[in-house]
Amino acid sequence: MHQSQPQASTPDNGKASPEAPPNEVLPDDRVESESNELLPAEKGAVWSEWTDWTECSLTCGKGQKARFRECRLDGRVSRSACEGESREVDTCMDTPCAIDGQWASWSKWSVCSVTCGQGTKIRVRECSDPEPQFGGRQCPGRRGEIAYCNATECPIHGGYGQWSEWTECHPSCGRGMRNRTRKCDNPRPQFGGDRCNGLSTIRAICDDSPPCPIDGGWSEWTTWSRCAASCGVGQQIRFRTCRRPPPQHGGKDCEGSRKDARKCWLPKCPDPVNGNWSAWSTWTECSVSCGLGLVQRTRQCDNPPPQHGGICVGNSTEFLGCDSGVHCDAVNGQWSTWGPWVPCGGECAGKTLERIRTCSDPAPQHGGKKCVGIGKEVRTTPRSCRQKQEFARADGKPTPPNGVHDILVGRETVPVFCDFRRHGGGWTLLINSMTTRGWEGHVTLRNPDSPNLSKDYSILKYADTIRDTGTEGYFEYRIEADDIGKGILRVSEKWGGIWRAPNNYTFTARNSSQQGIELVERFPPRRDNDNIDMRMPWIPPPTDTSPALLTSSERRYEYDWWGTIISKHRTGSYYTNPIHPYRPNPVRILYWMREGRAPIYTKS
Repeated sequence: MHQSQPQASTPDNGKASPEAPPNEVLPDDRVESESNELLPAEKGAVWSEWTDWTECSLTCGKGQKARFRECRLDGRVSRSACEGESREVDTCMDTPCAIDGQWASWSKWSVCSVTCGQGTKIRVRECSDPEPQFGGRQCPGRRGEIAYCNATECPIHGGYGQWSEWTECHPSCGRGMRNRTRKCDNPRPQFGGDRCNGLSTIRAICDDSPPCPIDGGWSEWTTWSRCAASCGVGQQIRFRTCRRPPPQHGGKDCEGSRKDARKCWLPKCPDPVNGNWSAWSTWTECSVSCGLGLVQRTRQCDNPPPQHGGICVGNSTEFLGCDSGVHCDAVNGQWSTWGPWVPCGGECAGKTLERIRTCSDPAPQHGGKKCVGIGKEVRTTPRSCRQKQEFARADGKPTPPNGVHDILVGRETVPVFCDFRRHGGGWTLLINSMTTRGWEGHVTLRNPDSPNLSKDYSILKYADTIRDTGTEGYFEYRIEADDIGKGILRVSEKWGGIWRAPNNYTFTARNSSQQGIELVERFPPRRDNDNIDMRMPWIPPPTDTSPALLTSSERRYEYDWWGTIISKHRTGSYYTNPIHPYRPNPVRILYWMREGRAPIYTKS
């Protein structure tokens, strides 16, 4: 707070004292006494007005300012004539001074941002020594520093690249294996990283190659024959056949002789007894077809036969010259190539096919011989997918493509779906079970005009008729589930097998008695020993309370339905399943058949 300005006394004459120049020193009229005390102001001395305050001695913080006045006596400045002070001092600028910030010491470096590879570490410092205050400047420079750290390389775990293409099937015939590989190079494991997890090679069965040649093998030798003599030295023989196995599919014949001989000794023969000739045979035809040739006749030394080493005296054969009666410029007939297979007409129309050739390449001329053999061949229209495949082979044509083909069932032409590629080909599709809806009353015949692999289908009604086209006493059937395990497991594969049954087994049996079937193959290779291996599928009666409509289950219990191909619809409680309790609900179930081999055609 500034002090208030005191008022100077005014002289009696009412005039103020003149101001003295600022630099003029006024005499002080007051005289100190011997006791050093100031004397009272003289009468008539007055103070001038105060000057303005001086500027503050500091621009911040606590400074001082001052103001002044003069004491005038009789018009002159006096230093001592007036009572009071000639100078007054006060504080000013009580505003804190700005304090610029200063950095404190750096912190320690942080932990590296990574444990391997190139990372970073940081350290910081605070602007606190002191902090900036009262408008002071912030600390110059950066608060933090970053530095690289840990140059050790990180482990790189291996990853597999793309699978290679499948290799060729090996062996190149029959059932073989093919594989494909992938490399652990995407990326390669480095700096201690893990190797790739999983298989680098997978193998698959391939059975779409032609059958492998099977070289013939000899059977065991027969027992030795009786000695071919009644006395003296004779011979015994024995035989073997090239039937274990017989050569097939272009395989080599057995090497060596089918006959073996050895000497045998009997008691010494009596003296020789000569035999006599039988009557002469008739003369043969002339040995040539044109010009001059020979005819011959023979006789046998058996009237009686010689004994004990005797002989018949004379020749067993006589020859005479002959004239064929045909000029040698004659041309014998030769067959033309076979024509295409075409439906026959008349009563056999729609049932058989025929093809013909003519004796015209060339035709017989100038007395030449006619063609030897037949000019027409007849065969039935294919009655199964297997016959369709055999016809193509007999004609030297490629195997037909998989898909829908027409066959003759009884007197009716029926479209069926054929598989010519898998497991030897020749398979006719009987059932495609996709859902559990709409099967009741339609197990043996459903959508017969549109066979395919994308909706429910059945021609089980025709299966026994197709079976009867075979001639080998048995038939085979194949059951497979495609993309199984959708309910509990997820195993994307085909599952199933091939079984063989005698020809007196029916596809529409109404009980579970058709047992003793033979397992030919399981795929993938395994054996679950469940219902499907024990009996052929059968159709439960309509009164049966089980969910099965076509099954290989024995059906002794309500819950024992494993092995079912077609089922009733039970929402939320039943899945179609021919396989195993732990692999329910396949996407589809396919039921195929292949009859025993049947004749391809007849000749006429």
